[in-house]
Amino acid sequence: MFRSTDKIPNKYDPLVLIWNNIREADRIDSGTMNNSLADLLILKTFKIQNRVSRASRIIEIEWKKPNTWWIKVNMDEAVNGSPGIVGCGGIFPTYRGFCKGCFDKPLAVLYAFEAELYAFEAELWGVIIVVEYAIKFHWTHLWFEYDATYVVDLLQNKSINIPWKFLTRWVRAMNYLQENTYYVTHVFREGNHMADKLASHATHLEEENWWFACRNFISLAVNKDNVGLLLYRFSR
Repeated sequence: MFRSTDKIPNKYDPLVLIWNNIREADRIDSGTMNNSLADLLILKTFKIQNRVSRASRIIEIEWKKPNTWWIKVNMDEAVNGSPGIVGCGGIFPTYRGFCKGCFDKPLAVLYAFEAELYAFEAELWGVIIVVEYAIKFHWTHLWFEYDATYVVDLLQNKSINIPWKFLTRWVRAMNYLQENTYYVTHVFREGNHMADKLASHATHLEEENWWFACRNFISLAVNKDNVGLLLYRFSR
């Protein structure tokens, strides 16, 4: 912005100001360019230093079956729209790769301002539901694999530092796990795609579903995991 003076503005003054601001921003900017000829020509015109974006780092992700007589637990949550239904879903594969059972459950209507809060609440509900199924079917050797580090930390530390409204059922679930055998690992979201599909399906439902077999809409994902097909995650 120019101050009001008696001096008649020069038509080149705005260009000089823009040019100086660009050069100043170039010295403090840490962004990268798109790897395209058009971007390169623009940067050359303004004499701005080229910062080429780095190649993505490729991480291989392989879903693994549980040990003999163990049951694996993959669980996830999803939300459809804002406002929209929050749902969670989980699957229980055996050491042979067969589906011992799977479920999907709508939880509540979620509004935009609650998104950050309710994401971890849905994960907590998912853990409680999973353990209550384990209690019902007397499963005693469980391998929990989640993509939510918050839940992984809670289970690994046997923590009860959670909102009070979950506390009664959470303590009951933790007591059952401590009386039996379980362990917990973290997996990237790409390796949790079976549960992700179930959670997404739950956002279109009105009541909880339980199946003793693999559902058609996740059968392809289950088969890919059983044959050891690698999945990939790309990160900078």
